Formats: sequence, C-alpha cells, structure tokens
Amino acid sequence: ASILVDNKGKESLFYYLRHALNLLPHDVGIFAVFTDTTSNISNFSPASKRDRSQRVSSKRYQLFNPFYLIDTIDINADLKKVSTLKDSEYPQCFFMYGRPLWSSLMSPLLGDTKGFEPHSIINLAMDKLVGGMTYTSWKEEHKNRISNVEALAILGPRLCIDIVPQSEYASSLVSNFMRFCINISNDRDNIITSMSTEPVLAEA
Repeated sequence: ASILVDNKGKESLFYYLRHALNLLPHDVGIFAVFTDTTSNISNFSPASKRDRSQRVSSKRYQLFNPFYLIDTIDINADLKKVSTLKDSEYPQCFFMYGRPLWSSLMSPLLGDTKGFEPHSIINLAMDKLVGGMTYTSWKEEHKNRISNVEALAILGPRLCIDIVPQSEYASSLVSNFMRFCINISNDRDNIITSMSTEPVLAEA
C-alpha cells in the first residue's frame, strides 16, 4: 500500500484510486482494504478535518472504526509453565515470547525446513529496530547522529518508554520501528502505543 502514497506527480496514486473507488455503486456494499507493514494510517484514513477532499467535509462522511486489536503477543509461549532462571539460558524459551515471528523463524512448521540460528534472528531484530535497513549499514550512516525516533526505538524494548498519543513519533514508531499500536481514536488524532515484554528485541 505504501507505493500508493509516493508522490511522483501532482497527486499520489492513492488520490486517483480513491476517485476510481468513488465511482463504484454506493448501494452494493463494496469497500477497499489496504495492507502494508510500513505505512502510516493517516496516509489512507486521515481525520476528516485534514482530508483534502471537500466532499468529505461537506457530506460529513464517517470513517470506519480503525482495526488495531490484533492480539498475537505470546501466543507461542506456554504461559502455564513456570519458567526457571535456568530456562532463560536457552533461546527456545525466550524466543517464544513476544510476537510469533521469532519462534516461527527458529522452529518453522514447513516439513524439513531448517530454522534460523538464534544469532541470525537477533541480527534480524536489530535490523527491524533501526527501521528495516541492515544494522551494519545503519551504523555506518549514523556514526555521529541518531534521530530522536531512532533513539526511542532502540531504547524502547528495555526502558518501556511511554509515547504521547498525539506525538508524531507514535505513528512513526508503529509503522517503521516495531512498536505496537494498542488503540487508535476514531478521529485518528491519537495513537496509543506500547512495547511489549519482548526478550528478542531487548537483546537486540
């Protein structure tokens, strides 16, 4: 979906797609769904007062309630088992906590497919925490400067930093830096975010 908001001309592709969708019959129950791992919700469903279309404000269109409660944290962890300090020595234990990505990489369910080594998963987590580029490249480019949002992303898994819902950092941290969205106000002005207890990111 993010390619739709790359402005290469006067208007983005999303602008034209939106107009095309508006030409569909309004009484047949059709709606469009956009998915992406690195897009801001405000790009596709902004608050009405910020929408560039006069038809939105004049016709008082209502926004769909946002989808955000996709609860997948710790779904692979055995929460009934009492873990010991000894258990924490083994990646198979703490890789089960947090988002299911980590445990699925270590123990894939596709026949004889071999899982990733623990250090490879940690390296991937490091890449994710700095916005998706390789950590090595990021470190080379940012020798003398780290942005505020990057600092918050890196320290977040260890320090449990609260981000003000109205802050521009909230949306950026969710779309690019592994932070979780736990609530979005209906007007899209406030985004409540959190960093879950995630040993893999804390180690990264």
